[in-house]
Amino acid sequence: NIFKSSFLIIGEGITFEHCSKFFRENDINYYFTSTDDIVDINNNEIICKKKKIDLDKIDYTVISPGISPTNHVLKKLASSGCKFTTDVEIIQNLSQSKFICITGTNGKTSTVNLMADILNDNNISAIACGNNGISVFASLESTYDYILLELSSYQLEHINRLNSFISIVLNLSEDHLERHGSLENYLEIKKKIFNCAKHKLI
Repeated sequence: NIFKSSFLIIGEGITFEHCSKFFRENDINYYFTSTDDIVDINNNEIICKKKKIDLDKIDYTVISPGISPTNHVLKKLASSGCKFTTDVEIIQNLSQSKFICITGTNGKTSTVNLMADILNDNNISAIACGNNGISVFASLESTYDYILLELSSYQLEHINRLNSFISIVLNLSEDHLERHGSLENYLEIKKKIFNCAKHKLI
């Protein structure tokens, strides 16, 4: 039960802002810190510069997409038994809408926005959210037939399970190789959008 769980948010960016707002509004217990603030992790305790966080009180750890999976803090948290999740996986556990998930090197935002507009113009309720800057939690504020979810490679790296009615990869060219290492690895990360997808489009 999401509403009875306790969360730890790692990171200080947009994901933190959106998650913390949702948690506060729904009286969900949460803690937060950043990789730069963590001094050490031992004995199921995160030692930060000005506070300590008891990992035994945490059910799920939300990772901001900007943090690389190879970050030493994440590796230590994983070895401590932390269960990682994402804002996308949280809303998928709460939403009854069908998800159309879109990724690609270029054109993601314009595509999700255009598709949402087309659906809404035809009396099919839809919202575009995700990497376009609209909080994924905004999709829970009303009932939608479809959620158009823009996903970056950084987001896909951290998502363990993505339930999608339609998954689309628009295009692929060399990008973010400083993080992903090679075009081949970048492609493999993008292809995660097809995991558990009912329909797949390239």
